[in-house]
Amino acid sequence: MRPARIRRLKKSAGRTGHDRDLELEKRVSRALAEGYNPHMSKTEILAELPKLKAEELAEVQAKLDELFGEVWLDDGELTDADKATLDAALAEYRKDPDGGGSWEDVKGRIVAKLRP
Repeated sequence: MRPARIRRLKKSAGRTGHDRDLELEKRVSRALAEGYNPHMSKTEILAELPKLKAEELAEVQAKLDELFGEVWLDDGELTDADKATLDAALAEYRKDPDGGGSWEDVKGRIVAKLRP
């Protein structure tokens, strides 16, 4: 079930009286009939992620950040390959600190590669 649908269900739950109860019951019944399962497996959750809109993915990201901080993104350690790449780049820079291009040139090459 999409977060928007959940918000609508919660919103309708705020009403009082018999009409609210009937409306909520209808919506919950419809959600269950459409295949909503409040107990999804990890595999099912992962399968649903590509179907989410950008703002929904941002909500998932925010919740993960809230639960685990940014630690969940990686273990914070560079691989040996990453270290070797950085060491090689640093050695190249030390040989010729003025050998690189200007930011304008670098940005221009990046933008050119991104455009079809």
